[in-house]
Amino acid sequence: MAGTVRATTLAAAALGLAAAVTVAGCGGQGGHRDCASVAAAVRSQADALPGAARKAGDDPREAATVLRTIQQDLDEIAGKTPGPAAGKAVAELSQAVANAKDQLDKGEPVEVAPVQRGAADLVTACPKG
Repeated sequence: MAGTVRATTLAAAALGLAAAVTVAGCGGQGGHRDCASVAAAVRSQADALPGAARKAGDDPREAATVLRTIQQDLDEIAGKTPGPAAGKAVAELSQAVANAKDQLDKGEPVEVAPVQRGAADLVTACPKG
């Protein structure tokens, strides 16, 4: 009887472990696709930033919208990236966006190069699914 209970317990534990590995594997793959699709969107938005930044002296709303959209996308994947390189890219790009927002708020010229560089780094760091 004790052998049957032990065998049943081991079988249940093995089944639970297999389920956990399957779920973790699927989540990891989904995380990769999410990161890659967000990175592509952020790259596109970063490409639109120079034009918006040039007009910011007359109307800063477009540049503010681009920066806000980039930050919202970064917030969506923050802490869910597929590895340390992607996590670092998210953090650095988020800082570049914050700096650009500060410049915009102060009426200073917006430095777009760090945002564009950060977007390129994110695309590189997020593997395609």
